[in-house]
Amino acid sequence: MPGSLAWESRCPDPEGRPRHSLPPSLYDPGGHDEQHDAPDRPFEWWCDTFRQSIATIGTVLLVMTPWDKPIPVTRAWCLFEMYSTMVTEAQMHVMIPGSQLVPFAEAVAADSDSVIGALATIDASRAKSFKPSDREMIFKVIEAEIGFDKLNQSVKAKLREWYIDSLLEIVEIFEKTEPNNSGLFSSFGLAIKRFNLKKSIELQTKALQLRLAQLGENDTQTAASYSNLGTALREAGDQARSREYAKKSVQIFLAIHGERHDSTATAYMNLGTSCLSTSEYANAVEYLSKAVSIYEALYGTNDHRIVSAWQNLALAYNYQGKYPESLRTYQKALYVIESSQTSAAEETTLASILTNMSDVCRTMGDVPQALALCTRSLKIEQKIFGEDSPETSEAIASIGHCHDALNDRVKAKEFFERGLRVVVAAYGENHMNTVTHIGNLSNIYLASEPAKAIEYMNKMLTIMRNNGQGKHGHAAAVLVNMASAYSRMGDNARSITTLHEAIAALREVRGEEHPDLATAYFNLGNSYSDAKNPQQAIVYFSLAAPMRKKLLGEHASTAKSYYLLGAEQCNSGDIPNGTSSLEEAYRLATAALGRDHAVTKSYGESLGTARAALQRMRAAPVQHQPQAQQWAQPTGYYPQGYPVPGPGSYPPPAGLPGGYYPPPAGMGGYPAPASQTLGYPYASSRTMYNPNPGAQYQHQGSPIVLAKQNYCGPMSLLICVCCAFPCIALCPVDTR
Repeated sequence: MPGSLAWESRCPDPEGRPRHSLPPSLYDPGGHDEQHDAPDRPFEWWCDTFRQSIATIGTVLLVMTPWDKPIPVTRAWCLFEMYSTMVTEAQMHVMIPGSQLVPFAEAVAADSDSVIGALATIDASRAKSFKPSDREMIFKVIEAEIGFDKLNQSVKAKLREWYIDSLLEIVEIFEKTEPNNSGLFSSFGLAIKRFNLKKSIELQTKALQLRLAQLGENDTQTAASYSNLGTALREAGDQARSREYAKKSVQIFLAIHGERHDSTATAYMNLGTSCLSTSEYANAVEYLSKAVSIYEALYGTNDHRIVSAWQNLALAYNYQGKYPESLRTYQKALYVIESSQTSAAEETTLASILTNMSDVCRTMGDVPQALALCTRSLKIEQKIFGEDSPETSEAIASIGHCHDALNDRVKAKEFFERGLRVVVAAYGENHMNTVTHIGNLSNIYLASEPAKAIEYMNKMLTIMRNNGQGKHGHAAAVLVNMASAYSRMGDNARSITTLHEAIAALREVRGEEHPDLATAYFNLGNSYSDAKNPQQAIVYFSLAAPMRKKLLGEHASTAKSYYLLGAEQCNSGDIPNGTSSLEEAYRLATAALGRDHAVTKSYGESLGTARAALQRMRAAPVQHQPQAQQWAQPTGYYPQGYPVPGPGSYPPPAGLPGGYYPPPAGMGGYPAPASQTLGYPYASSRTMYNPNPGAQYQHQGSPIVLAKQNYCGPMSLLICVCCAFPCIALCPVDTR
């Protein structure tokens, strides 16, 4: 086996390594070639015969010394050997001598980003040679055949694999030799989180258990473990425990340090980020704003320690639909990073900021700027990690989304496939990190090939089930998208069935109020609309719109929910409420997108049409006013139904006792008070009260079907006691 050891480095002393702790893969073979002792031969001989010799042997050993600034990657001949190994498809093994093992472990334990720094120093174009003529000829070959950028990326990719393997091997050593060292478990848990999340959670759980046993609950190290483990659990999808641990961390740091302390700020930031994962955006903004305020008070506004808090706060604003505020906050973080002498770790932060800013710009309609930002991000990450490293996948996906926004589906598909490819190469096909990238591809096929999209979605669900997340909220969200694919295929029945399945799952894992649940209600309203069932469409749009308004605020999706609700109401003859919904849609779109946005203008045109129809309706003559009739005592629930004039309540039909009934919180509504006599028993297996027109209701013991409703009377609306809605058509049970 030829060894690649630079001539100016000393051969590692095999007697000096701690044999009791070294894994076999880190042992030094003891031999090396020194190119300055090689006989003078034509350069062509080295290019052909030497390269063929490497192919024949089939294996090359790269000795990394020192580990963080390895000399071999600074020597031209060593690089030529590495390059020859790659082009001949021989195997390359990487090792560090025993004397470097402890410094490597200590560096990673002290700074989990030290690996990134080591990768960032590699630049083949700065390599040296004992003979300047050799360097010149080697560079000529590299530039002609591959180029230094690709060579750097290939070397970094190989070294990245070695770093990950070495970290895991060192962890295995210390698990045996230092079983009670909570600090090492914590440090290495953080170091391997980006490479092996499951192992990271295992190590950080051990660290927390040790600190609870050794230090107790009210200790800063215990609080740090709660915070770090909560972050890892959040990334693994365990939102409940993540939130619990983040809260505990804040409580401990507040008790020990008070409000104005760096650790308290970090704990607030982690708690705010946890709230982002559970879609509690208002809470997220509150906690992240506290973190920002503490950092600003301690360090000012130009300190790099405030950057992460700004990033997360900007993300919260983005989720709330406050895009200008989100962009301004990202720009603050960007200014601080670009104004300082950035380390390799800060370079990765810069790349992350650029990718997130790209997403905001794309949402706001500035796709060219978005494309420029994520392209710049990709170049930074490729420089640090290599071209095909998984760290580049998010920037690659963002570029794909930009091309999708430009209606270049071919280019978008190319980047989405590339993003998936690099993640699969790093983690395997069954890893959770592949799910997002498979989802990107499914969305590309959704419009043109929905059956293909469903194929990708089933693959996502399989991966989730294999990773124990088959009942996770993300799996339910996949079902929501799958229902959209069925709808595009014209299979509304299957779309509706799938959405009901998704809603049941979302209510179980996300609770009664969540943006994903609102999306499912919204899509179900669309499916019922496509199935020519406007009454059910209105029911689910009525659930989606206020939920989105509460959770997302003045957001484009909230505006769209009110718009489609208003359209269905108007088309069903409920012009006043339809107009009210369209007014809200226009107001929300103006706030979220601006008055000049194409969507806002479209909503404005529909609102104008509805207002004209409402004016004509109010000018129509009154035909009759139904008489009040007594209803039977209710025994069930009041569900959502139609909104009516009056804030926060439903008036009963004229002449009936009971006053106003409060609006329901969700699908089940509120129990009807025993003293009330107003109710509309729904004729189904569910005991519910439902004031929706077009369905069957129980009236004095007989089922009826309500007639099409209209409104009567200018400005003041008369209520039909049989249907609880204003009407001018003859009441179906009124015998006058």
